[in-house]
Amino acid sequence: MRKLLCPACCEVAIGPSDEVVCKACGEKMIAIDGSLLAVVPDRPGGLADFLAQLAEKKINVTALRVVGRCEGDARVLFSTDQSDEALQIPGVQYATAGKILPDLAVLE
Repeated sequence: MRKLLCPACCEVAIGPSDEVVCKACGEKMIAIDGSLLAVVPDRPGGLADFLAQLAEKKINVTALRVVGRCEGDARVLFSTDQSDEALQIPGVQYATAGKILPDLAVLE
């Protein structure tokens, strides 16, 4: 089963392939397997500070999307070829459906 995210409304789903359509809005879901999730402060400059930490470690980001806000934090889904190094940064973890937006139900 693949972990999937709707790029339009950020609903999360688990499905057998990349061809799953979002039940909430009808958009094609995108696979998030192998993506990382960062929890950053939801304030002006919060994302910039996080990206500066990546830059200090010379970690190249290949894709990035802010996927939600919850309890004063923003959740940022991103991809890099340097996952091991990125995981050393506080607040970075592998993306799982339940951690992206904890207040959304996972669609089966």
